[in-house]
Amino acid sequence: ERLGAALITNGSYFSYETGQPACASVFINKGQVISGSSANGKEVCLLSDGNLFTPEAGTSAQALVDKGVIATWGTADPLLIQNSQRVSTSAQINGGTYPRTAIGCVEPGEYYIVTAGTAAYTGGLSFQDLQDLFTDLGCNYARSLDGGGSSSLVFNGKLLNTPAAGEQRPVVDFLYFTEQK
Repeated sequence: ERLGAALITNGSYFSYETGQPACASVFINKGQVISGSSANGKEVCLLSDGNLFTPEAGTSAQALVDKGVIATWGTADPLLIQNSQRVSTSAQINGGTYPRTAIGCVEPGEYYIVTAGTAAYTGGLSFQDLQDLFTDLGCNYARSLDGGGSSSLVFNGKLLNTPAAGEQRPVVDFLYFTEQK
């Protein structure tokens, strides 16, 4: 409510021990490097024009800012689609059906958020299911975000799914969208 968010969902993985993000190496907010010197390839980058991409591991934080990155967040879950091409997810652990949250981008400003949050960690979607869905939607980019008990989707203040743990749990960051006026 304090952000005026119409839609909000979980973002990054975090360490239960420290409460800090556990996946990405570079964090950028409002075009400023908050922490990290180079990407590890687990970041989702938001460009000033609204496009999304995942950088190659080793890309410097300054190079990302110079390219127009205004925000990043991280995930241990795989990149699904980049530059309209499916990315292999065969080496990923937990590739079967599972409660998941993912984001896809068709073009700047046109995003799809998918949350397959199911009670008690049963059911959900596989990475292949997500790739199929985002391909069918015409996305040029898609990435799986934090899943499991973190998968939550709130629309206009109402939780739309049943989180795997039975209730919402703390997350280190989140994505939110406001209504355009």
